[in-house]
Amino acid sequence: MPLQAPRAGRVGHDPFLATFPGGLDATAIAGLATGATAVDGSMVEDIVIGVCTNAKRDRCCAVRGRPVAAALRTTFGQRVTEISHLGGHRFAATMLVLPIGYSYGQLTPDLADAVVRAALDGLVHPTGLRGRSDLSPAAQAADAYWRVALGPSAVDAVRIESETRVDGAVRVTATVQGSRDDVVVRYVAGARIEETTCGGKPIQTGRWSVARA
Repeated sequence: MPLQAPRAGRVGHDPFLATFPGGLDATAIAGLATGATAVDGSMVEDIVIGVCTNAKRDRCCAVRGRPVAAALRTTFGQRVTEISHLGGHRFAATMLVLPIGYSYGQLTPDLADAVVRAALDGLVHPTGLRGRSDLSPAAQAADAYWRVALGPSAVDAVRIESETRVDGAVRVTATVQGSRDDVVVRYVAGARIEETTCGGKPIQTGRWSVARA
């Protein structure tokens, strides 16, 4: 496969990707996130899909990720690429949608196809959603809670505004479909998993519980 020009950008509200004719050093890439680096590349409208197929941390990512990556590549071409560890390998197959920065888990080829088609329409698909990479864990849980209620919806349908710690929990405030809403998010420790379905290292599990404020 021919080499592609490097891309860099930022995720979250008002995300973007830009293609650059030459390389970018680490300082310039970090500056893109803060706006300190001028975007002198060409802006791209494309959605870029990364599927984790890294077997080093847990072979589930290769066993389950490769079929997803291959199926998506057949349908969507070079916008799909295989990438390294995304975290949460017990959720394999996992996938990252750029530039919006949403990650997904427990994907089948069919579900991944639906997620990508939604993304190409400017929508965030709620099924299998694991969070957005620029948000804190509590805000990611709240964002996913609202998006499940909304169904496939625009990226800016949920805009996280603030987080406040209250009695061991986090109150997350957002603008949801133009209206203010609040939820309280609390981390609940779970069982220790000695190995995943495909084998691998022990994992201490947990989940974020979301309740109306």
